[in-house]
Amino acid sequence: MDSNKIESKTYEVQHVEDKADENYYYFKRPDGTKERKQRAEKKVVTLVQPPLWSKAPIQKAVKPADIKEPVSSSKEPKTFQDPSVNFINKLISLDAEGNITNFLNELKIRSEYWLKKKDFKELCNLYNSVIEKFPNNPDFYCNRSYAYYKMEYYEQAICECNEAIKLNEHYKRAYYRRAAAYIGQGKLNDAVQDFEHLLKFCPNSNRIKCLYLYCKDALNKSLFNSKLNANKSDYNVEDLIDINDIKIEEKHKAPKIRGGDKITQHFVNELMKFYRRHTYDSLHRKTVYKILMNIKKVLKLMPSLIYVDMSADDDKITVCGDIHGQLHDLLHIFETNGFPSAKNRYLFNGNFIGKGYSNVETALLLFSLKIVYPARLFLARGHHETLSMTLISGFKNEVIEKYSPIMYELFGDVFKWLPLAHVLNRRVLVLHGGLFSENYITLNNIKKTIRNIEPEEEEKGIVSDILWSDPMVKNGKDISLRGPNGIRFGPDVTEDFLERNDLDYIIRSHEYREDGYQEDHKGKCITVFSTPNYCNYFQNKSAIIQLTGPNLIRSQKIYKETPHPSGKKAFHYADTIYALEM
Repeated sequence: MDSNKIESKTYEVQHVEDKADENYYYFKRPDGTKERKQRAEKKVVTLVQPPLWSKAPIQKAVKPADIKEPVSSSKEPKTFQDPSVNFINKLISLDAEGNITNFLNELKIRSEYWLKKKDFKELCNLYNSVIEKFPNNPDFYCNRSYAYYKMEYYEQAICECNEAIKLNEHYKRAYYRRAAAYIGQGKLNDAVQDFEHLLKFCPNSNRIKCLYLYCKDALNKSLFNSKLNANKSDYNVEDLIDINDIKIEEKHKAPKIRGGDKITQHFVNELMKFYRRHTYDSLHRKTVYKILMNIKKVLKLMPSLIYVDMSADDDKITVCGDIHGQLHDLLHIFETNGFPSAKNRYLFNGNFIGKGYSNVETALLLFSLKIVYPARLFLARGHHETLSMTLISGFKNEVIEKYSPIMYELFGDVFKWLPLAHVLNRRVLVLHGGLFSENYITLNNIKKTIRNIEPEEEEKGIVSDILWSDPMVKNGKDISLRGPNGIRFGPDVTEDFLERNDLDYIIRSHEYREDGYQEDHKGKCITVFSTPNYCNYFQNKSAIIQLTGPNLIRSQKIYKETPHPSGKKAFHYADTIYALEM
């Protein structure tokens, strides 16, 4: 028998006995003797991952939630700790040396770093610098469009995709990103056209087919609703409802308004307890009708601009930003900051409904509090309290699922009567979005504004500007990054407005902030955002602003997300095309 064959069957690998020399190993023969052999030389294989902008199929596109921290044997790149290091120059020098692979890998690592941190502003700044040096690469524009999209600057995201398509008219990912931005704006017809382009490029993509069908379905529904609204004659919604004919079953567990239509403090207390225990249980429709009809009467008596006076040293008002229908976080604010009282007032600065799953309950609780304590709690209109946004965010579907289309119309009537702005001690203006496209606007102009309209229906644009405008770093005015409504305004615009109206600063909401609070324009424009873990994605904190005494001494409280009942997330009631992660 061939001895070599015997050895191949009976030899077994042993551990290295000579620790000082790991280049050798020992074979043990059947007779117990050992043979020393040299190890084969190791092969070193270098794996180069494709860059972030590689043209992979759309259905396999990398999402921020999937990206992991780059694994490296070296320490964290110095750039993240030392702002003096000019990272872009480093990238350019790599490219100048002809080492394009290192250039792309460096950029990929930096992009993934900001994606993991969900800091899309820094991601955008990164690509601003790269595009300045390399203006003819469509990948870079498409990546920057994603950063704008995640910041909800949909109009700018569309512009970035347009630039990418100019450079490469067959660039599939640019059409995909542009369609997502159109959906964010509610421009479903434009989104459908982009999906049709994608179907030509990717006829076998099931994902694109599904997105196209979802978008087409939402568009048809929108067109149908538009025709219905156009054919409606003018009527009062309340005239269609006969509350006396509605009976409440005794077995119904929710709080009831007893003794006529009057909403009392006892009812509000019971309502708060009920919502803590039964988040997904609904009030009876008769109770909801009474709340909405009562709050409409209260709001119609109020001007568009409300002055709030604080004379005593212990007077306090808490300004809350966007709540977005996160009922548990609203209840947590009351639990930790106190119930509304004569010395502990509240101002909810719009967007108390929005992308959450308890929008109806959040609105009904705040409306009930406003009815019972009209001088202790103030409500302002935000851009989500408009017809167009209630369709996109899913509020209409939520109301219809829980109640009826008539109930949704009544909610819409109430939203139109919400005040536009508040002035605290004639020194601080509080409004949802920001300042104005027109020059020389005064507080008196705001006070005289007819507000019971949709932003698209007005001529001068004061309502639209209040609900949609955003601050920017540079001076002057510019078009909004979000869409056709509102503007961006610089520090000089803020300073001019404050000086003309003898104000100290403005407080606004409307935009996500990582810590819920941010000062811009040298502290003259303050943003407060009160939705923690916004859209179940950003893992941000929320904030409220407290102003105390006649001098309006300012302080902030920062909150983390409170535990929410499982099963429902942001956009829970929205049409499928709006709820999808694009």
